Amino acid sequence: MIHPATAAMIILAAAVNPLTIPYILWYLGFSPLGPVAGSFAAWWQSQYGSVAAGSLFAFLQAWAMGGGIL
Repeated sequence: MIHPATAAMIILAAAVNPLTIPYILWYLGFSPLGPVAGSFAAWWQSQYGSVAAGSLFAFLQAWAMGGGIL
């Protein structure tokens, strides 16, 4: 698992080049089937239990599942 600060920097870097977003989400563990076990995304979700609609986590997961719009 990558360090949360590293993950935050990767997400911020995506703002510079939006074409990298799908690759960054995959690297962080957001997949079309949900968070990948043992990934940063799985760790993040475990910290909050239920994910609130409209949260950053929900937005990133929706993007990874093909429903995100930037």
